[in-house]
Amino acid sequence: MPLAKLAKYQVDKAFTEGVELFLDDALDCPFLVKLPGEYNRPYIVELYGAIEVDFDADGETRAKTNVMAAREGQINAFVKHCIVSVDGEPTPDGFATEYPKAVSELMTKANSALEALQEDVEEAAKKSQPTLVGNQAGVTA
Repeated sequence: MPLAKLAKYQVDKAFTEGVELFLDDALDCPFLVKLPGEYNRPYIVELYGAIEVDFDADGETRAKTNVMAAREGQINAFVKHCIVSVDGEPTPDGFATEYPKAVSELMTKANSALEALQEDVEEAAKKSQPTLVGNQAGVTA
């Protein structure tokens, strides 16, 4: 299959299918969560859609949305596009309202998992940097 050659460019399944996360005080209740990074497009689209921007006279971008509205947009995007299931069942309506501490903890854990994944990708990229071999006379950096 020709796409097999592109395997290292494929989006990690953590963004498309999710990873299993557990709340500290509910270790018997797994959550399937898609990571909230740039490759989770529905999450990013909704997140940025919740933030109103304006441009000043110098062309600088300024956020018009207040911090609380932006945070609410982030929570809504996370619940809608990141939490896939709770203990194997679809995320119930009103989950963020009824369990705000759970959502907050899941967001923290998902962002930590995202950071770890990004660090792994950066490390792999450093290791795969091409090196010059042979006569390098005349090569300038």
